[in-house]
Amino acid sequence: MSPLRNRLPFRQMISLKQTPIRVVSDCRMGNKRVIGITVYVLMLVFLAWLGYTIVYGNGGIIERKKTERTLANLEEEIESLERVIVKADLELHNLESNKKYLAQLARELGYKQEGETIFRFLRKKDTSLD
Repeated sequence: MSPLRNRLPFRQMISLKQTPIRVVSDCRMGNKRVIGITVYVLMLVFLAWLGYTIVYGNGGIIERKKTERTLANLEEEIESLERVIVKADLELHNLESNKKYLAQLARELGYKQEGETIFRFLRKKDTSLD
């Protein structure tokens, strides 16, 4: 036995026996580990980006909900305007074809027929003495 072997701890004795090929293979194992960690980190970054895009991105969940609310509001407004159009069409039809309706509307606006007298009764405000 050599005198060096007796003085070195057991771990150092093992490392002395390693060959350069073993050291190269250890480096390759380290590279595989680094590559594995890098792939893992890249996958995490990609999944985070994908999740953000799905939720907040162009055409994402939040934008879609906002668009759906806007669409619902616009549909309600369209229905309301369609009701107004139907009422206006009905009134126009009555004005064009219904003489009684036209006469009633004219009287409400203060017009009268020949020989007719209009009486208006005004209400006085309640005046009480203090």
